[in-house]
Amino acid sequence: MPFQQILNAFKLRSCLLVASSACSITIFLVQVYPAFVLNQTLLTFLHAPEQWDSNAMLENPWLGHNPRLLWLLGERTLAATDDNFDQALTYWQIAPTTSAAMLASQARITYREGRRRTAIALAQLSLTLDKNQPDVTQFTATTLSELEEWSEATVYWATAAEFAPDDADVQTNYGWALYQAGKTTEAKRPLEKALALSPEDWEVNENYLRFLETDGSREEYREQLLRIRNLYPEAIIIQRRIAELALEEGRYTDAIQGLTAVLAERPNWDEVAATLGDIYLVLGDIDQAHSMYSYALKLSPRQLRYHLGLINTFEGDERAVHQYVCQLSKIEPTLYERVREALALRDLTCSPE
Repeated sequence: MPFQQILNAFKLRSCLLVASSACSITIFLVQVYPAFVLNQTLLTFLHAPEQWDSNAMLENPWLGHNPRLLWLLGERTLAATDDNFDQALTYWQIAPTTSAAMLASQARITYREGRRRTAIALAQLSLTLDKNQPDVTQFTATTLSELEEWSEATVYWATAAEFAPDDADVQTNYGWALYQAGKTTEAKRPLEKALALSPEDWEVNENYLRFLETDGSREEYREQLLRIRNLYPEAIIIQRRIAELALEEGRYTDAIQGLTAVLAERPNWDEVAATLGDIYLVLGDIDQAHSMYSYALKLSPRQLRYHLGLINTFEGDERAVHQYVCQLSKIEPTLYERVREALALRDLTCSPE
């Protein structure tokens, strides 16, 4: 580049900084050396932003519509106005596609930093500028779901489902968000659609199962349980649910058999042991009930329900009950008070020894 042209370019930079209308060389150099002029302008912004007249930049016939410049103008405004997004958008809306992409990128960076609510705000701004962004829509919906903002999440999942009608993951997430938002009637359709699209997917089947557990018929729930068991015979949680369904239906033998098998596979599941204790207590097998409650208490000694279950195996023996409760007063004073209140033993006094 000839020396005089370089000199003229630097003159242009000075003109831009002072926003002088007398700089007649502006249009010529912008047309001939636009990248050079832009880079010099951006350097000025980075190193001396206080010298930059934003309005003058916008009036420039070329710079005023450059996406990179507009993005930086918006960022500068955002910082100067205490995160006033409305003012920043006045710049970003001039180059919406580029600004939307930059906002989406910042949203993901912010998310990785653990600032999920800020990430959502940035992603929503990005979608304000450019609604045709399936990945940003899913990102927003997913992050809102993680924060359990279900009602708002359904709005973005609905749009994501329109973008990807044949994506089982999107459909099941949409249905689950509707379910969590209390829109159970609407939830069934996307959940069933997801199952049709991906009939062997674990999450798809699990979400539909959880929906049926509370909002489907018992027959539908049973069929889905058996379906998942056939797909995933190693899934202990499904075996547990089948056993618990048997208990709900009063099939105690099946329930005991199923829960015993589950406990053998997952010996640290205290709730399963306690449930077995409940069944044995109902059936009058006091020894087995006592054994199961004791086992559950070894795993989780502060569970009030387990203590009450064990006390029930004393079959009304007041002396045994009082002795047990008084032992608790020495070991777990807070738990002792809860047990005493649950058993209406307010007048019980325990000796210090």
